[in-house]
Amino acid sequence: MTPVDTAVSLPRLTLVELRKLVDTRAGSWLLATIGLLTAAIVTIDLIWGDRANLTLGNLLADAVLVPSLLLPVLGILLITSEWSQRTHLVTFTLVPNRGRVAVAKIAAGVLAGVSAIVVCLALAAVGTLIGDWTGDIAGWSLRWSHVGNATLVLALSMLMGIAFGMVLLNSPLAIVVYFVLPTVWSVLGAMIPSLNRVAEWLDTAVTIAGPVRAERAGRGVGPPGRLGRGLDRVAPGRRAGARDPARGVLTGRWSAGRTARGVRPASLCLTSPAV
Repeated sequence: MTPVDTAVSLPRLTLVELRKLVDTRAGSWLLATIGLLTAAIVTIDLIWGDRANLTLGNLLADAVLVPSLLLPVLGILLITSEWSQRTHLVTFTLVPNRGRVAVAKIAAGVLAGVSAIVVCLALAAVGTLIGDWTGDIAGWSLRWSHVGNATLVLALSMLMGIAFGMVLLNSPLAIVVYFVLPTVWSVLGAMIPSLNRVAEWLDTAVTIAGPVRAERAGRGVGPPGRLGRGLDRVAPGRRAGARDPARGVLTGRWSAGRTARGVRPASLCLTSPAV
């Protein structure tokens, strides 16, 4: 008799992993929070935003900010909840090949990121429609490169969350490390000149959010494949320590050092007395 392949197919495994995103209270509440905050951002833009620059593309850029921040947490929970809820015993009993389970989780994460950009685009379109009806919006202009950059940002954010979850397998630890590491790299890059280029790539505030910020400002992001290039051009406020004056002083030294070496930053760090 010919042996029958009883293995669960990869598409079905992916659907199971997608369902796990909303099966727990933490996952469902996190998804609801992301949706509500994204809608709130669009609403705030419509009420208090700069009407001269209020377009579909700018609304989408602002709408993507919340998912890009919180989707990695969802990716972490997709992995770590298997251990905290002890469902990994059932998962690996039904599917002993752990590689197939990992691939299914990664595919589910990418699909979740793509779905998020669809929701963001829909909310931005509704906001633009309302603004067009009230006469408070500049137009429907939207770059396809903007949509592509936003999709890439959300997909990579979700994948990074999954990676942290797979490495640490602990929800609180993975979430804390994910949010703390970019700040650590930012401070080290400002303090140690030899780590400047490394910090440009490892600080997710620049490498991931940079393309969206650049599109929001109507600028490009440099040559293809160099998402982290143009650190002081794309996100000077973040590197200048907009939320932390101490980081502004450190970054001021970094910017002054680059200027002394003949590299002129595109914009000065206003929070630093050294510039």
